[in-house]
Amino acid sequence: MRCFCIFEGIDGSGKSTLLKKTLALAVNNETCRTAFDKIVELKEPTDGPEGRIIRSRMQNHEKHSRDEWLEMFLSDRAWNVRENIRKAQNCLILQDRYFYSTAAYQGDVEEPPTAREIVQKNLDRNFPEPDIIFYISVTPDEAFRRITERGSLETFEKREMLEKIEANYWTILPAGTVFLDGKKDPEILAQKTLDTILDFVRANQ
Repeated sequence: MRCFCIFEGIDGSGKSTLLKKTLALAVNNETCRTAFDKIVELKEPTDGPEGRIIRSRMQNHEKHSRDEWLEMFLSDRAWNVRENIRKAQNCLILQDRYFYSTAAYQGDVEEPPTAREIVQKNLDRNFPEPDIIFYISVTPDEAFRRITERGSLETFEKREMLEKIEANYWTILPAGTVFLDGKKDPEILAQKTLDTILDFVRANQ
């Protein structure tokens, strides 16, 4: 059995923290240890060759067209799928961001490529769809406040951009997405994510 879970949300939503807490719970859960050979933690952009370039360019606030950013992310994802995801058989995969992030961040409501079109570009490349999508919801105002407090404003973390990204997410998140209130205690949210994973295990045993 493989369970591919992704954690999505605008910057400042707390998804990375929630993933770490879910990982800690899963590692110590008997059902998870029995059902899976390994628990794998992944992220995008990756630590692969293209992912490192993306992170560097974001941190340096480099200017690139939406098409250029999109191609970088698609290339990094192809590496991740080939080197990590497809090789992780009988594993629980917990991944920070996937192609829904790319669609939300690089898509436009009206001008092509739209967020929906970017999702389709990923599906056309046969990138595997996740089994569970966790979306951590916070308002752009709250997210921007958190980002400002930690003193890290990257290319995509401007307040107006966060509003656009959130709007894009609402157009692409599929039925079955697990929505989580990002204002709640991360410990409570982590227990909910673990419970969702355990439900998946029971349904597929």
